[in-house]
Amino acid sequence: MNPQTPIAEVELHRLSLARLAVVTLLLGACGESELEPEPVRVRPASLADLTGPWRPVPFQLDPVIRSRVEQGCRGDLQMPPGSSAAVIDARGAGVATVRMKGPNPGSCYALEITAAGEVTGAGAGWRADGPEKLPVLGASELGPIDKQTVAGGNLKIEGWSVTGRAGLEITSVVVEPMNHMAVIATVENGWFAAWWPARPGEPARDGARYPPFVVRAFNAFGVLQDEYRQLP
Repeated sequence: MNPQTPIAEVELHRLSLARLAVVTLLLGACGESELEPEPVRVRPASLADLTGPWRPVPFQLDPVIRSRVEQGCRGDLQMPPGSSAAVIDARGAGVATVRMKGPNPGSCYALEITAAGEVTGAGAGWRADGPEKLPVLGASELGPIDKQTVAGGNLKIEGWSVTGRAGLEITSVVVEPMNHMAVIATVENGWFAAWWPARPGEPARDGARYPPFVVRAFNAFGVLQDEYRQLP
C-alpha cells in the first residue's frame, strides 16, 4: 500500500511506544548474559480490567470472554453461523471492537462489556450477505484501513477506531493520532485493530470529521515495513 501525502509533522514523528519497546528488547538481547530469558506470561484480562480505564495497550482475552464478545457481535449483526472473529480489540472502558471474517464478514464498531460480564451492542456496524474478496496483500504491507467511530448505546465514552489487514511479516502495529499518545494495536490472524478516546469537545459520531493519524507497521526486528497517513 502506498503511503498518502504526509500530514502535519507535529507529534506524528515522535518515537512510538512500540518502537521504544522494540529498541529496549534489542538492547537487552545484545547484553553479555547468555542466559535464556524466561518467557513473559501475560495474564488474561479480568472483567475489572475490561471495564476499567482505557489504556493504550490492548488486553489479552481468555477464551470464555473472547467467545462471549464474538457471540455478542454475531448476535448484534444477526449473523448466520459460520463466521468468526478475525480480530477483537479490547483495552478498557467497557468497549470491544470486532472484525468478523468468513461466509458473512462484518464489523461491530463498538460492543459494551458490562461489569457483570454481559456483552451488548452499542455502536454501529455492518454485515455482508456473502463472502468478501480481499485483495492480495504483500507480506510487509498493510491492507485498506477501515475508519470507525466508538459511540452509542450505554457507553460512557466516545472514540475513534481503525481496523485493517496486516501482512505475514508484520508483528506490531502502532497508531499515532494527532495530539494523542501512541496506541499499540491488537494484531492477530492477519488483521490489526485499535481504538482511542475522543478528546473533550471532539464528538466521535457517524458523520463527524475523523482526526488525522498515522498507522505504522513493524516486523519482529522493529523495522518499519509500511505506513498509512490519514489527512487532516
